[in-house]
Amino acid sequence: MCFQPLDLFWHGMQLPVWYPYRFSFIFSFWMIITAFSAFQDIVKHGLHWQPFTISTAIVILGMIVIGFQIKSLEYLNATNYIWGWIYLILSIGVIGFYGLYQRNNILPIAVAILMTGEMSLNFVNSLNNISYLNNTDYTKFAAVTRKAVDQVKQSDGGFYRMGETFSRTKNDALTGDYNGGSVFSSTLESATSTFFGDIGQPNGDAYVFYSNGTRFTDALLGMKYWLNERPVSNNQQLKNLPQFLSPLTSKPDLSQYQLKSQTQLINTYQNPSALPIGFASPTKSLKSTRVPNDPVTYQNQLANQLDPTIGNLFEHVQYRDPQYHNIYPVLNLNNAVLRKKNMMAQSYVTVKIPIKKNTSYYMTMGPNIADKQLTVLVNGNNLTQFRPSKKTVVANIATGGTGNDTVTVKFFANTNDVWLQNVNFYQINQQKMTKLTNALKSTPYNVTKWNNHRLSGTINIKRANQSLTTTIPYSKGWHVKVDNHAVTPRKWGRMFISVPISKGSHHVTFTYWPQGLGTGILISILGIGYLFIENQWKRRHHS
Repeated sequence: MCFQPLDLFWHGMQLPVWYPYRFSFIFSFWMIITAFSAFQDIVKHGLHWQPFTISTAIVILGMIVIGFQIKSLEYLNATNYIWGWIYLILSIGVIGFYGLYQRNNILPIAVAILMTGEMSLNFVNSLNNISYLNNTDYTKFAAVTRKAVDQVKQSDGGFYRMGETFSRTKNDALTGDYNGGSVFSSTLESATSTFFGDIGQPNGDAYVFYSNGTRFTDALLGMKYWLNERPVSNNQQLKNLPQFLSPLTSKPDLSQYQLKSQTQLINTYQNPSALPIGFASPTKSLKSTRVPNDPVTYQNQLANQLDPTIGNLFEHVQYRDPQYHNIYPVLNLNNAVLRKKNMMAQSYVTVKIPIKKNTSYYMTMGPNIADKQLTVLVNGNNLTQFRPSKKTVVANIATGGTGNDTVTVKFFANTNDVWLQNVNFYQINQQKMTKLTNALKSTPYNVTKWNNHRLSGTINIKRANQSLTTTIPYSKGWHVKVDNHAVTPRKWGRMFISVPISKGSHHVTFTYWPQGLGTGILISILGIGYLFIENQWKRRHHS
């Protein structure tokens, strides 16, 4: 069961994440079927004592070996080991009595009680070992988030995505019953993880976390609504705040979004710049180009693919008035190493960032900057961000209000040497951002029907040489029909689906049928057919 190549085969040649032997139930099922087949033979022909004695001795020897190694086994304690011996002895006794007294009516009842007890104990122990999941926390979180989500759904029945500034797990969207931007899955497409890392979102081999969205990515990915924990006014309210609503990310950009609805614990904001899941854009500019190793540059690149005339949405911002406290001065913060003068004294660097009104500001941080090494404060408030990530992340540090302002960013060095990897400051050109989103929203793909594997809707293409550009993740399982004619989808941004389309009004349908599913169904049908024919042949042969 713990043979890794076989475990990899059980997972469809996909390296498992976390519980590596979660599909060991296949092996367990095979053992149960084998045991049942052997028990049927005992019922029909009686117990063969010599094989029974040998197999019993082997099992007992195995139990003794496990007893000597119990301290090195993570999920087996002394109590469960003792229960294992109890059920083993009872099982040996029941089988032995079955061999001696086959027609005793009490024995089937004893077997049923033994099986029920063993399965119940195994069920309880298995769930107790999944310590990260608490049923109460799950149900409370589901109730709190679904209440906020239901308020949105009652007023907006369209297709859109939602984000959150708090988190219980990376699969909160599944719990809250909404279309989100984060997921944890052993079968996560590598292209999805790569894309999220490229735009400055925390990512890994089996997860993506949409926690550091900019105004541009919020709009591009159709993050129309954001769930945010309601502000607390005193320490008592903070103490009573459920742990799963603790801030995941700092998002000053919410000040530019519109308050949509409220519950007792959650404020929901509407993003006025959110794009539909599909829109028209020039076909020629959608060609994939080299991805830069910088999330802000890549977001500029994506914006130019959608509108080649837009220029750079994000512009570099120069910090001012650096102040060093117990830190040796550096020429530039970007990729500098902060070194303490006095190892035991508090050490930090303070810089000021000029803030324009109604403008969003961001800071990039490299993947090797850990929370234990560096603490960042913006105007005295801790900059909350999810870590770790495989690539540089983007953090929203400030958003201007009705007038110009200045924010103070303070970098606390928590170790003797801290590398400020890829630390840069940027602002978004809101005028260009508004121009881009208004242009793309003017030709939307209006989704009229959808379910878990199908989207259908209409679009009116106003110019030639346009494509229906979507933020549907590209996969070979997607099939597209334009006006009931099959069209081969293309990939843009190394991540999403685009469909070349002519000028005029069109009805477009996206249908997902996983690659290989048809073959799998055919094999299953043939297998079931074979078993049925074999069973019929055996019946006729024996009769």
